[in-house]
Amino acid sequence: MKLRILFISNCLPYPATTGGNQRTELLVRALSTLGKVDIVQVSRDGPVHPALIEEARKNFTVIDAVEAAPRGMVWPWKLLRPLHRSLIDRIAGVFGSQAVLYRPDSAIAAVVENLLSKERYDLIVGRLLIPCALAGVFSISHGLPILVDLDDVDYVVARENIKRSTPLLRRLVFLMHKAAIEKAVPPLIASADYVWVAARDDASGLDRQKSGVLPNIPYLPPGALRTACAPNDQSRQILVVGMLDFRPNTEGIDQFLENSWEKIRLTVPDATLRIVGGRLSAKLQRKWAAIPGVEIAGFVEDLRAEYQRCAFSIVPIQRGGGTKIKAVECFSFGRTCVVTPHGHRGIESVLLHGQALWRGNTSTEFAEGCIKLLMNSDYRNALAEQGQRIVSEHYSFERFLRAIERGVRTALPDLD
Repeated sequence: MKLRILFISNCLPYPATTGGNQRTELLVRALSTLGKVDIVQVSRDGPVHPALIEEARKNFTVIDAVEAAPRGMVWPWKLLRPLHRSLIDRIAGVFGSQAVLYRPDSAIAAVVENLLSKERYDLIVGRLLIPCALAGVFSISHGLPILVDLDDVDYVVARENIKRSTPLLRRLVFLMHKAAIEKAVPPLIASADYVWVAARDDASGLDRQKSGVLPNIPYLPPGALRTACAPNDQSRQILVVGMLDFRPNTEGIDQFLENSWEKIRLTVPDATLRIVGGRLSAKLQRKWAAIPGVEIAGFVEDLRAEYQRCAFSIVPIQRGGGTKIKAVECFSFGRTCVVTPHGHRGIESVLLHGQALWRGNTSTEFAEGCIKLLMNSDYRNALAEQGQRIVSEHYSFERFLRAIERGVRTALPDLD
C-alpha cells in the first residue's frame, strides 16, 4: 500500500546544510519509501524566498510555505505595533506568553484545512510540535492519524535553558517562558497518535506504546558513502562545527574559550581551535579572532577537509534538548570528540567516556581531555576507531528508517 502523507515542517528539506534541514530531509526520504509526501512549511522567521521554494520543488513536493503571524500581532502588543513593528515583535517574543506558539494560526490553519478538504491523505506527519500546533492539525485533522517528530522536546529544552550555564538575564527570560510551555505542550503530545524523540531520556513520561526514539544520524545525501579520514598524528588542531546564530552553540564556544582554552595553550602552545559555521555575529567574530590560536573559517560546504586537518572535535554546548549530532557525525569522518555532559546527553550509553570519546564534566576536565588527546595520537585514534564502529552500527539510515516505519505502523495498524 502506498500512502499519501501530509508533512508539516518548520523548514524545508533543502538545502541540507543545517542540522534542522538535514533531519527534515531524512524524514522526508524515509517517509517517501512509504508513499507520496506533500510538504507544507510553517515559517516563523518571515517569508520564505520564492527561489528557495522553487529549488526545493526540483526534488520534493512542496505544496506551500506559509508565514506565521508576527508575535507583535497578538493582543495587547498589536496596539503598540504601529509605533515600531520589528521592535514590538521582538519585545513580544521575549515578554509575551509562549502559549500563543501552541495555538492555531488562522492563515496557516486555513491552508491546511483547504488541503485536507481537497486531497485524500492517509496521515499527517509533523516536524516539531510548534509547526503542527500553528497549523491547527490537532483540531482539524479530519480523523487522520497525527505523528510528530518532537526531536528536542519543548518542555525539556525549557528546563535546560534555566541552567546556570545560561547567561543570567536570558535565564530569567527562559524561566518566565517555562511555565507556559510546560502547561501547553503535554496535552498536544497526548493528542498525537505517535511521537518520536531524539534522546531516550526525553521519552520519560510519554506513553511507551505511542512513542519511540528516532536518533540523530550523520547526514549523507541519497546513495552517498563516506569513508573515514586517515589519522592525522601530527595535528594540533581542535575543530568545532555548528551554526553560529544558535545561541547554545555560541555560548558553549564562548565559555570554552574563557574557561578552558588558556589551560590547553599553556600545556600545548601550538594548539589551535578552528571554528566552522555560518552566521556568526560581527561582535563575536571580533572577540574570538583576537584570541591567540583561534581561527574562524565561516561556513564550509564540505566538512571532509576540516576533519582531515584536525586532531579531534569538541562539542562544548551546555543546554538544549535531544542529542547533539556533532557528537556523532565526527566519528563518520574518523575523528573522536570531547563533550560536555549536555553534549553527551542521549548517547552516553552507547558512545562511552574513555572508550569512544572524552567527557569533561567541568571546564578543567574538558581542558584535560583536550590536552590528553592532543598529546597522545594513539589514544585519540583508538577512541575514533571504536566510535566509528559504534556509529556505523547504531546511527545508520537503516535504523532511522525502521524507527519511522514502526511509528507509522503503530498509527496505522491495518497497513499492509
